[in-house]
Amino acid sequence: MYYELAKKDASVCTFVLVHNAIGQCVIDYLGDDEQRQRILCETINMKKICCFCLTEPDYGSDATGLKTTATRVKGGWLINGEKRWPGNASFSDYFVVWARNPEANNAI
Repeated sequence: MYYELAKKDASVCTFVLVHNAIGQCVIDYLGDDEQRQRILCETINMKKICCFCLTEPDYGSDATGLKTTATRVKGGWLINGEKRWPGNASFSDYFVVWARNPEANNAI
């Protein structure tokens, strides 16, 4: 499907790849049951759009060099860092942000 989309319009293909392959799939694989139920129901039918935020100024898309941190706080997470070129960012409803949890022994 992606190949056929790219043959006609690479920008449409990129949008679909970001939304489906690296937005929804990450939520499906790594999200909890509540997130999957809520977010995937809204994004599969494209009522809401996913964004993917990995690339950083100093390390590009190398996830092993992430500087952005996510620390659990009352009511959610505190994210601290910088991202570049977040795919679909200007019109997205959900952002998948890659960050390190300093309390989890540098796990991504």
